[in-house]
Amino acid sequence: ASDCYGYATSYGTGLSATTANNCSGSSSSGTGLSATSAANNCYGTSGSGDGLDADIATGCHGTSGTGNGLNATTTALNCYGTSGGGGIGLNATTANNCYGFTANYIGLDTTTANNCYGSCGSGGIGLDASGSATGCYGQSPSGIGIKAKIANSCIIGSGTTNITYKYNMP
Repeated sequence: ASDCYGYATSYGTGLSATTANNCSGSSSSGTGLSATSAANNCYGTSGSGDGLDADIATGCHGTSGTGNGLNATTTALNCYGTSGGGGIGLNATTANNCYGFTANYIGLDTTTANNCYGSCGSGGIGLDASGSATGCYGQSPSGIGIKAKIANSCIIGSGTTNITYKYNMP
């Protein structure tokens, strides 16, 4: 699907495709945009479901009122994901140059993060990398700024840390 828009009320998916290019999808409580293979330069939004779901997301923006903003099963590159409630802002196995924000859960959740920014409004985790975080920024005023097994050259804007191995940082 290219250069298209889809909308669904209730629990339906706004736009569903194998590969989506320059598309937009919206759903009130289902998934805004779903691409089983790849989403490129797409936007997905949902009131309570996932904003955008894809295997590989490049240059995409996903937002949700209470669900996950953007889910990339494999890789997210230059993506932006936000959750206004208890969802994950951006969730990916590998995240490169991405931004994730949540009101109170996990801003950016990944195995490997490179040059990423994760933020939580309160009480949750800004950036959570179960493997490694390199050149990243994490903040959570009353929670954990960065949680990672390995963190290299990262900055904690606010909150505590839960890092097993730190390199090139205080």
